[in-house]
Amino acid sequence: MADRRPYLAAAMCTAAALGDVAKMEELLALDATLVNAHDYDLRTPLHVSASQGRERVVELLLSHNANVNKEDRWLGTPLQDALRQDNDTIVSLLRQHGGIVGNREELVGALLAAAASGDLTLLQKKLREGADVNAADYDGRTALVRLRLRPDSLAPF
Repeated sequence: MADRRPYLAAAMCTAAALGDVAKMEELLALDATLVNAHDYDLRTPLHVSASQGRERVVELLLSHNANVNKEDRWLGTPLQDALRQDNDTIVSLLRQHGGIVGNREELVGALLAAAASGDLTLLQKKLREGADVNAADYDGRTALVRLRLRPDSLAPF
């Protein structure tokens, strides 16, 4: 079975992307450890299903004790994938199972970039995702300072 594992892992990730619950159940019956199998980018079926909005697949994987905080090659977690897609239902499911945001640097970078560009919608989204409002760039400027430095800033301070 060891030599077939990469193919089975690929099949799990493909079934997760397609939302094929029956195929996933079949594969998990064959080898329960496939719940945490991963592709070449270290993305698990939970990463894939969270990013594709496949709620039933996420529920299935969580019921089989999928590692909710497994990081992919970019240090991203399934929760980050669901947050990027604004899928509140999957975000809630993952958080209920202990899901966390992995790559904080990516989150802080996006927060600071949103502030610098004046994109308040994206800024609020990154704060909801868990970005540290007090995080600063290499010059010590926080998102609030970057926002205030914008020439079109209407901030009343």
